[in-house]
Amino acid sequence: MLIGIQIERDKDLKNLESIYKLEIESFGEVAWSKSQLRTELENKNSYCILSKKEKEVIGYLLGRIILDEAELLRLAVKPLYRNKGVGRKLLETFLEDLKNQRIKKVFLEVSERNNRAYNLYLKLGFKPIYLRKNYYGKEANAIVMCYQI
Repeated sequence: MLIGIQIERDKDLKNLESIYKLEIESFGEVAWSKSQLRTELENKNSYCILSKKEKEVIGYLLGRIILDEAELLRLAVKPLYRNKGVGRKLLETFLEDLKNQRIKKVFLEVSERNNRAYNLYLKLGFKPIYLRKNYYGKEANAIVMCYQI
C-alpha cells in the first residue's frame, strides 16, 4: 500500500504551498491560513512530517513539542491516498520520534463527526479524555484525546 511513498521530517518553507493546498482540500472552511501554517512551521517547537510520492506532498502532520508533552495539530492526506495507510504511517512516525525524545504525553482534538480519524487514533492507543463543546462551531464538538508514551 505504501510502495513508492517517502516519509520525511521537514520544516522547510519550500513545501508551504503544497501543505496549504492540502490543508484547504482537507479542512475546507476550518482550514488554517497560509500565514498560520507559515507561523507554525517557523515555530522552534513545531514538528512537521511529510509524506511524498514522486516529490508530490500527499500528506502531512504538524505537531508541537513543549517540554515533555506534545500536541498533534494537523494531519491531512490527499483524498486519493486516504485509507491506504499514509495517515497511519505519519502518525506512527511522529509517535516514534516523540518516544525517542522522551515525550510522555501527546494530546489532540478531533471532531466528533470525524469517525475515520477518531478510529485511527483509538487503534494507535489514544484515549478520549473529555469533550470540548462547540469547538468546531455549533456543528460539532471536539473529543480531546491523549496518548501515554
